Formats: sequence, C-alpha cells, structure tokens
Amino acid sequence: MNDNSASVGRLGADSVKSELAVRNMNKTITDELTAEEAELIAAIENSFSKIEREHEQMRRDREEFARSKARTRAMLAEIKAA
Repeated sequence: MNDNSASVGRLGADSVKSELAVRNMNKTITDELTAEEAELIAAIENSFSKIEREHEQMRRDREEFARSKARTRAMLAEIKAA
C-alpha cells in the first residue's frame, strides 16, 4: 500500500465511494483504474462481503436463540406442570 492508502483506511466507506466517483467522473471510459483505485475497490468489495457473511451469521444466531428460548420455555412448562 502507498502513503495515500493509509489515510484511505481511516475514511468511511461512503467517503471512499465518493472519492472514487469523483475520480471516475474525470476519466474517460477507456481509462484503466490506477493501482490505488483497484486496491480501494477490492477493499470495499471485501468489506461488503464481510458484512454479508456477518449478517448471515447473525441471522443463524437469532434462529438458534429462538430455538433455545423455545426449548427453555418448554422445560419450564414441564417443571411447573410437575
């Protein structure tokens, strides 16, 4: 990573997207991405992938919590009935 990428790491995703959008407005369609831009895009895509994985894990955790809660309520009902 170059010196600019350290400062980019401190920026929020929206700031990075905005910066890339401005840079892309100044380019023609045939221009290639700079190494820094490609690195930023890859970092953003990796972040989105991580968010999606964590969201899916959170959904599974909530389902497991609901199942555990139901089992606990069933056990409590059995204890109270006894």
